[in-house]
Amino acid sequence: AALAAAVELQRNMQSHAWAPECPLAIRIGLHTGVAERRDGNYFGQTLNRAARVMSAGHGGQILASADTVHALSGAVHASVAIEALGEHRLRGIAERIAIHQVLPS
Repeated sequence: AALAAAVELQRNMQSHAWAPECPLAIRIGLHTGVAERRDGNYFGQTLNRAARVMSAGHGGQILASADTVHALSGAVHASVAIEALGEHRLRGIAERIAIHQVLPS
């Protein structure tokens, strides 16, 4: 569901007629894991890692951790491709993590 929402959001953002003087492009990072819910908000390492994955991208990109790609295991729709971008060192994370780009067609 998160992947479908990310793809739909990027498509909507790209199809909008932004003013030429202020184009807007967003980057999205997806990571799968457990989050703690407190007072209607989510907290924890999973959210921090999703933010780090997002920070590795640029406007218009959807990036996903290897954990997310593994969790999808064949559930990716034919209109979406997953491209491996290799392992990256992200701020605040000791080990390098594999990053993938989601490419809506």
